Amino acid sequence: MNKSTFEYSPLAKGIYTAMLWFTLVVLVINPFLLMVYGPILLFLGLGLKPFLIQTGLAEKYQALSAKRMDKLNNKLKQGYNARNANRLNNRDKHLNEMRNKLKPKG
Repeated sequence: MNKSTFEYSPLAKGIYTAMLWFTLVVLVINPFLLMVYGPILLFLGLGLKPFLIQTGLAEKYQALSAKRMDKLNNKLKQGYNARNANRLNNRDKHLNEMRNKLKPKG
């Protein structure tokens, strides 16, 4: 997986931005806590993306997510076809009638 195809979601970006702003609160409450909080932020900001790409976890997650979405899409499509079977049959009959009318008589 390329680095260019890997993107954080807007939710993840928002959470990270909130954590960066929360650094000010941590600094005011307990400056010594910043010694633990700072490396966590550095890892999340600089090290997590290369780690996920290098280990292949990002690619596996995307594959699992795509598989799940395909299953859901097939399930929804089957449900639609089951609910609208009569309408779809009538449509197909109408289309066949129109095709037959457009065929040259000869």
